[in-house]
Amino acid sequence: MKDLKEILLDNISLLEKSLSVLEESYNRCRKIGLKDSYSSEELVEFEALTSRFARSVDILTSRFIRSLLNYLREEKRTLIDVANYLEKLGLVDSADEFLELRDIRNLIAHEYIFENLNDLFFAVLEKTPVVFKISDNVINFAKSYL
Repeated sequence: MKDLKEILLDNISLLEKSLSVLEESYNRCRKIGLKDSYSSEELVEFEALTSRFARSVDILTSRFIRSLLNYLREEKRTLIDVANYLEKLGLVDSADEFLELRDIRNLIAHEYIFENLNDLFFAVLEKTPVVFKISDNVINFAKSYL
């Protein structure tokens, strides 16, 4: 069985790989921009972006952060507790911002019907830099403890 350090290192690697492909999609979709209508190729690009966003947020919030907290022997039961703890450590600007990422991820993952896809695309384009910033903060924090 892997020890807590190995699990944390594996999750750092997993998160970094996920962020790398998210960045590719993010850059392509920023170039496309928000429009009233999209070509089928552009919709494929935005579908990739939203999927990669959801996957990265899931890895960040469910796998990586949990493994970091286990490594630090910090027991935080709810996502709200985790968000508040990260804010206290200065790793997120606000707990609400962290929780908002998870809310967007849940919208994507549960495939709710959107009357206006631009609302979803805007939210993902707006919040992807936040995912990068928080991820960088927590990865650097974790590495400082390894």
